[in-house]
Amino acid sequence: MPPLTLDLAGPVTLTGPEAQILTPRGMKARGGLAIMGTSRHMRVARTRLQDLLWSDRGAEQGADSLRQMLREVRQALGPFRDALLSGPGWIGLSEDDVVVILLPPPGSPPTEFAADLDINDPEFDDWLRDMRATVASMSEQVIQPAVEEAGLADLIILTPESTDTQAGVAAAMILQEAAARAADLLPLNVLDRLAPGNRPAIELGAIAMRENDGTAIMVVFKDPYSRRMIWTRRFMLKANEFSAGVNEAIGQLTLAVLRMAEAVPGLSPAKRLPVSDVFSFSGPRLLSADRAMVQLEGLANASVLLAMRAYLRNTLLLERLTPDPKTTLLEAEEMSARAIEASPSSSPVLAVASLIAARQRKGGYAYELAQQAVNADSENALARLALSQSLTDLGQHQYAEQEAKRAHQGALSALGPATWLMRRCVTAVYAGNLAEAINHATAARGFSPENRPALRFLAAMHFKQGNEAEAREALLSLQKLEPDFSLDLMGQDDYPVMTLRACDLMGVTKSGIL
Repeated sequence: MPPLTLDLAGPVTLTGPEAQILTPRGMKARGGLAIMGTSRHMRVARTRLQDLLWSDRGAEQGADSLRQMLREVRQALGPFRDALLSGPGWIGLSEDDVVVILLPPPGSPPTEFAADLDINDPEFDDWLRDMRATVASMSEQVIQPAVEEAGLADLIILTPESTDTQAGVAAAMILQEAAARAADLLPLNVLDRLAPGNRPAIELGAIAMRENDGTAIMVVFKDPYSRRMIWTRRFMLKANEFSAGVNEAIGQLTLAVLRMAEAVPGLSPAKRLPVSDVFSFSGPRLLSADRAMVQLEGLANASVLLAMRAYLRNTLLLERLTPDPKTTLLEAEEMSARAIEASPSSSPVLAVASLIAARQRKGGYAYELAQQAVNADSENALARLALSQSLTDLGQHQYAEQEAKRAHQGALSALGPATWLMRRCVTAVYAGNLAEAINHATAARGFSPENRPALRFLAAMHFKQGNEAEAREALLSLQKLEPDFSLDLMGQDDYPVMTLRACDLMGVTKSGIL
């Protein structure tokens, strides 16, 4: 599961991928999150939590209130409800899935811990007062770095700590591979030590040890100036599944590097590039990412920036978010060609080129590019996505479905889940499994409410299955996003519904239900 962020530096805020708001509305539910997030290993005894929030109620009434509060938290978490854990006598949050922030980034205005909490309970008041004093003391010890504006963020890769050579080598391999993959998608300086000049930086280290059934690796992100721990994750590489464990760890850590690098303390806003914006379906976010990449020209790997700019233009075309589709496509083609010329063996560059070729209806060329992308990095989710698309275009629907599933299982699909879910939706449609396709499109819409293809598919598929109310709801939602939308427009040859046409799902355009 992608990491969730519980931010306690100010109002209590719980967010998921793509800044999805998961914060419960109830004051005591937010108070419960603050207590769990600051407890040892993020676990607290049920009786302790109950006493802090309902000390003025009887045991039975307090227990009922606690159950209701936990139910509210689970509902707010939605698809991430597994992040709320429970055991014999305790309740807590998953250390693997939740990152807790106690202090604002260095250089930011000071904030009050859990600033929005106002719970009328004497036990909670005492706890909150003590926690605010503790956090304030921590804040006073943070060294504020003098920011050097000229460059990008530095990722400092430390030599792993280990008394076992084999474990240390495995940890070093995972750190270095994850850093390299992240640098393929995000402008980032990867160094082996802190550079002079108080540059914006984040530090990545690990502690590795051999255990009876394999190798345990604890990965740690720190602020190199304050030494404040920002994020930790424990990976267990079982001896009988070592290769699979290494690949999983690299994927998860690559995603973590990308998330951490977006919020390096002290980094100028002009040098930030939220990768998740590149994989969004929002016009403003896509254009904002494009402007950010223009600002980074000359500071980073040109091929990475060109490929990502080409990719987001492909999305602008898919989403009908550009007033001049022909010019946008020409720009995407030109940027992709320049990216390949600069980095002909880069997996993400080749993958984007494949997607652009697919849009030009160059099926064979798109397939060859996608194959090269997979050969360059078989675990790259974007490469697998491109291969699935090219296989669909060549009519190899069974293989396309297999590749779509494998692409979706890659850790990097968490950067923009809707993209990979819609690929699976398309392959399920070609396989004739509308129920599964509807599930994928519904999930894609949940991750990205502005995803227009999901609404087009849902309208067509629901109508095909006789669910006119659901089809009309999807069409009305689509009309809000596309003011010029009509069923007649959807039926035109140049409207982007090629899969729906190929699979005889255009009956909704003649339905008159809108």
